[in-house]
Amino acid sequence: RILMTIIGDNQLAFLKDQENQDKIILVNDIIDKLSRSKKRVMHLTLDLSRAYNRVSWRFLQE
Repeated sequence: RILMTIIGDNQLAFLKDQENQDKIILVNDIIDKLSRSKKRVMHLTLDLSRAYNRVSWRFLQE
């Protein structure tokens, strides 16, 4: 409940009852649209695999 007040709509990939597949499709659609726009675009991918080591698992599970 608390998380929903501090996490934006575009950051729901790891919350309960959220489908990761939907987020992957959204990102692919955005990349495709930007690729066809003829504008210069920069895409940045971050490896956040260790980011969750700093977050309380108890907090996330609540």
